[in-house]
Amino acid sequence: MFNPVRIKLTLLYTGSFLILLLIFIVLLSYFITNSIEEQQKEELIHYFEKEEEEFIEELEEKEQEEVELKTDRAVFYYLFNTQHDLIEGKETIAGFSNKAKTLYTESSSSFFLKEAEYEGAHLLIMRQPLQDDGYLLGYVIIGTEITSQKHLIEKIVWGLMILTIVFSVLLAILSYYLAGKAMQPIQNAFNSQKKFVSDASHELRTPLSIFYSSLELLEREEKNKLSPLGQEVLADMKLEATLMNKLLEDLLLIARNDHHQFMIKTELVPLSELITSIGKRFAVKIPAHLQFITQIEENIKMMGDPIRIQQLLYILLQNAIVYTEKGSIKLLLKRTNGQILIQVIDTGTGIKKQDLQHIFDRFYRADTSRVRNGTGLGLSIAKIIVETHKGKLAVESEFGKGSTFTIIFNQ
Repeated sequence: MFNPVRIKLTLLYTGSFLILLLIFIVLLSYFITNSIEEQQKEELIHYFEKEEEEFIEELEEKEQEEVELKTDRAVFYYLFNTQHDLIEGKETIAGFSNKAKTLYTESSSSFFLKEAEYEGAHLLIMRQPLQDDGYLLGYVIIGTEITSQKHLIEKIVWGLMILTIVFSVLLAILSYYLAGKAMQPIQNAFNSQKKFVSDASHELRTPLSIFYSSLELLEREEKNKLSPLGQEVLADMKLEATLMNKLLEDLLLIARNDHHQFMIKTELVPLSELITSIGKRFAVKIPAHLQFITQIEENIKMMGDPIRIQQLLYILLQNAIVYTEKGSIKLLLKRTNGQILIQVIDTGTGIKKQDLQHIFDRFYRADTSRVRNGTGLGLSIAKIIVETHKGKLAVESEFGKGSTFTIIFNQ
């Protein structure tokens, strides 16, 4: 019971840590990349401002020169006139002038700053228009190689990713250990509670049986000697004793299930006939203002415990009667997609959304505004019976419109 909670806590802690680390990696890589780009942008702008007058002089002369290759330069540039003719250039990567001319000559007067990739090298390219007294002479393309910076960023990111994985694994192990330690007092308290419930239920059965037998004897021998008030008190005591006996039986069933001692007697159950019989019995109990509808497919059989299946349906149908003041209650049985499907559908008060996840908890009551006969254990026991038969019990409900309890057996 506690191991799934322990695993959920471990996944929650590890997942939260992993998400925070990933956010940190993304922000850090963005910050580093942006800082490097800003620094290199400033370097290109600074280079342009320093060489701008020389570039203008070269364009005014309009004499084309060969592009000079200098691999020891940090910055390269190409001068173009307004007709996109290459006037002069100094490059660090041979042949990039052709790419620059074809890719970055769509306009002579616009500025841009962008990244490019050429023969495995990463470049930062800037274009600046060149003007003299408001007259456009051409433009210059200035660039610098940022391959080493790119590789550095990639190494940092990969290093952080590897560290994230390593620390996530270590955190998962630590979280699993700490979750176990944190839940140990809860588990001990729960085990003590289970033992108390089991012991108390067994110890109370005998005195309760004697008490109920004494009430029956008193009713049989002395009823006529009692006043009307005494007879009423006696009837109330028998009712309370019956309810107490029901509570003890429910607690014993849950205690046996907690100790993995709840067993079912499996046999071939003629399910269609059993549910038809249950439906007939409940049709008599249902108030006249409620409509009871049965839709039972014939010849459906399954391996199970007929007594427990009957108990299961009694719980669901009794709940439907108690919480349905008008409308109808439906009992359905059919086989679909290789599964046996049983549904109890009512048009009652329904269940609030916040209560749905708790309705199978022990002693939980969604409706506390009304007094109900019962122990608050019915749906918990229903779920135990279904799961013992390797089935599933689910509920769909809309507050004020009714509920649908669905049982699925894979047989």
